[in-house]
Amino acid sequence: MLAARQKAAREQQRAATQAQLAKFRSSAAAALEEARQQATCEAEQAALHARAAAEAAQRAPLGQGHAAAAAAYQQRRQQLQQRVAKQNAAQIAAQARHAAALAARQQQLNSLMQLEAQRLQRQKRASMAEAQRSRALAVANARRAAEAAQLHAAAAAKTAAAAAAGRPRPAAAAGSACIDYRFTRMHDLAPPAASGAAKELLGAQRAGGGSRAGGLSSNCSSDNPSSSGATGAPFTTVRYHDYLRALQVAPRR
Repeated sequence: MLAARQKAAREQQRAATQAQLAKFRSSAAAALEEARQQATCEAEQAALHARAAAEAAQRAPLGQGHAAAAAAYQQRRQQLQQRVAKQNAAQIAAQARHAAALAARQQQLNSLMQLEAQRLQRQKRASMAEAQRSRALAVANARRAAEAAQLHAAAAAKTAAAAAAGRPRPAAAAGSACIDYRFTRMHDLAPPAASGAAKELLGAQRAGGGSRAGGLSSNCSSDNPSSSGATGAPFTTVRYHDYLRALQVAPRR
C-alpha cells in the first residue's frame, strides 16, 4: 500500500513537473518569438531611421534654399511695404501742401474781392456825389439862366418903353454881350470897330424889333444872320462852358 502511494505520488509529481516543463517551454518559445519579432521591428525601425536620415540629408539643401527664398521674399515684402508707406506719406504731405496753397489762394482771392468791392463802393459813392454836385450845378445854372432871362426881359421892356416914349436909348458898353438862351449864341452889341451910323442903325432896329417881338430878347434870339450882319455884329456860336462862363460874368442890372 505504501509503495503504491509513493508510486502514485511520484507519478503525480512527475506529471506536475512535465506540465511545468511544458509550460516553461511554451513560455520560453513565446518569449523567444517575441524577442525575435522585437528584434525584427527594431531592425526595421533602424532602417527607417537610416532612410529618413538619408532623405533628410538629401532634402537639407532644398530646405535651406526654400528657407533662404522665404527669407528673401519676406525682406522684399517688408521693403515694398516701407516704400509704399513712404509714398503714401509723401502723397499725404503733398495733398496737405496743396490744400494749404489752395486755402492761401482762396484767402488772397477773398481779400482781393473785398478790396475790389470796397473800391467799387468808394467809386459808387464818388459817382453819386459827383452826380449830386452835377444836379446841384445844373439847378444853379438853370436858376441863373432864369434870373438872367428875367433881367434881359426887364431890360428889353425898359428899352421898348423908352423907344415908345421917344427917349434916346443909352449906348451899350463896349464889349457887352447879348446871350441867346435857346440857341446858345452871343451877339456883340457895341463892337469897337462899329461906326456911329451903324450904332444908330442898330439902335433903330432894336427899337423896331422891341415893338414887334419883345425888344432886345427877340433880337438876340433871332436865327437870321442877315439882320444882324447889317449892323456889322453877326451872331457867334459858343461852347456850353463858354456859355456858362458868360452867364457867370454877365453884368447884373
